[in-house]
Amino acid sequence: MPAVRTGTPSQVDASGGNGSTSVTVPADATAVVAFWAHWDGNAGSTLSGLTLNGVSFAIQSQLAEGHVSDHSGCGVATLVNPATGSQTFAWTWSAGGARSEGGWIVLVYIKGCDTSNLVRSSGVDADTAGTDVSVTITTQSTDLVLAAAQRYNTGGANPILDGTVFIDNASLNSHLYDVSTVTAGASSTTVAMTGEYYSSISAIAIREGTASASSLIWMPRHMQHMLVR
Repeated sequence: MPAVRTGTPSQVDASGGNGSTSVTVPADATAVVAFWAHWDGNAGSTLSGLTLNGVSFAIQSQLAEGHVSDHSGCGVATLVNPATGSQTFAWTWSAGGARSEGGWIVLVYIKGCDTSNLVRSSGVDADTAGTDVSVTITTQSTDLVLAAAQRYNTGGANPILDGTVFIDNASLNSHLYDVSTVTAGASSTTVAMTGEYYSSISAIAIREGTASASSLIWMPRHMQHMLVR
């Protein structure tokens, strides 16, 4: 069973500091992937917590903002078997005040994934000015690869992220950002962007689900013997 996106992603403005909001989780969603990016004046802050209906996400990869001077912070987190329908999504920054730049969070809803062993790999990268950013993660060709990237909005070029972009040039608090699905490679996948300027990028590989017992085809015993002869 292939892992695919379902429903409409939730775009959350978390730039004002710690908070919460209501989001709508599709009825068939079996996992949620969260992406974010921000800058807080080189304070070294992170996104320290995310919850949906009070249940915590697992942070898979994260860079603190200012981990190198003027680098944006970014990251990716996951939650399996979320409560569906209208739910409260909450977030906590390690330094709880408003973000100097960015502070967006995107929730991508997925189904058909392996909820018992969801993540194959993930990665993050960031740099300053016009320096290239990219990330290479371990994948198999059956994985669902999701990615997010941003640039500081100078009024010039837009970020152009690899893959099929389903959130394109969204704008929040001096960040422009994209989110996409990327075709998975047989052993690894490199995700890159163009239009970098104080940019960051995050990517994750989600394993496909396994067939349930109810989906297996019943076969008479005499025919089973024929298959193994």
